[in-house]
Amino acid sequence: MKKNLYITIIALCTLFTSCEKDEIGGTATEALAGQWYVVYDGVDADGEVTMEDPFGVGRSLLLTYNTSANDGEEIFVDNLKNFEKWKFKLKVDCNVSTLTFSELDESKYIYATTYDSTGTTIATYNNYYYEANNFDAENWAKYKADSISLDAYKAIAEDTISAGYFAKYGSNDFAVGAVISDTTIVADVKNAFNIWVSDGKILKGATLTPSGAVADSICFYVVFSDDKYVGKYWDKIRVSGFRYTGLAADD
Repeated sequence: MKKNLYITIIALCTLFTSCEKDEIGGTATEALAGQWYVVYDGVDADGEVTMEDPFGVGRSLLLTYNTSANDGEEIFVDNLKNFEKWKFKLKVDCNVSTLTFSELDESKYIYATTYDSTGTTIATYNNYYYEANNFDAENWAKYKADSISLDAYKAIAEDTISAGYFAKYGSNDFAVGAVISDTTIVADVKNAFNIWVSDGKILKGATLTPSGAVADSICFYVVFSDDKYVGKYWDKIRVSGFRYTGLAADD
């Protein structure tokens, strides 16, 4: 009986040791990954708040996570369509050692189309997902000038050839810079929806949650190319918040 018990103990120890050796490591951008509660505020060029939560979103979830490349040089920033005004999922450059990220490269369009001289679509570029307001150049100018309402603009845009990224490609993911056409590009890029992310950073244990718990903070600034309020009420949107804790008092 004692012999059988001894053999069982040895077997269990061997099993636990094997499990320890087979542990799976984290991703290359694990330090930047997380689930966050964030708010969206309008700020001036210096980052000073000009309008708090101008769209009445309140706190909402946002994710940062690794890409399939797992090279430590880029992450996804995904607001899970929680910001009704602008819904996005995009790749941004990152620096794991400094816990920073940004994307200011104008060539990484969220949505951009090239046309030939007859107005026929040649190719479309994508950096994943951006549900921008539907685009129509002539009426967009009217909307920017407040000559027509947003609802009127959308109604017109939905009937145009450039009715918008989401309507055409919203169910698909394409690699950064992917061209959805084999045709050589011979025209300038037009009808571009884009997002510029700057000064993204994560600070360890830098904030207190509503419950009083210490948590990591996240902050970055974003400019949407179809934001007609830039220069009027703010220069950019600040997205800031804390790492999700799972505590009911923080929800």
